[in-house]
Amino acid sequence: MTAYKSIPTPVGLHDGNLIRYERHRGQLIANISAWDASKLTLVFRDVWMVKEFDAIGPANEIEGSLSDLRECFDSTLIEEAKRRMKDIHYSDAETNKLRHFALYDDADTPVLEVIAYSIEIR
Repeated sequence: MTAYKSIPTPVGLHDGNLIRYERHRGQLIANISAWDASKLTLVFRDVWMVKEFDAIGPANEIEGSLSDLRECFDSTLIEEAKRRMKDIHYSDAETNKLRHFALYDDADTPVLEVIAYSIEIR
């Protein structure tokens, strides 16, 4: 299992829903409806890679399935992003700024993973 730390949010994500996400000009913006019907927006900046598995679908529309937002360390996904960046001549300083963020479901499975420089939670 990849080492990680949970990222605190103003309202817990457990039983929340990922409503939608979109990429625009190097950002990925994810809209979440929390368990108490409040809204959260996650803004990932300088996005390099996105991996999604059934993040938005019928199950999420009917019942909540999110459980956690994490920053993951030493993952194969971040290593792949770093390798690809180096292949197109980015420096170690630039590749070392990459961070791996992931939204997890109740089964402790990542449903949306984002390799980016930073995240803002609104």
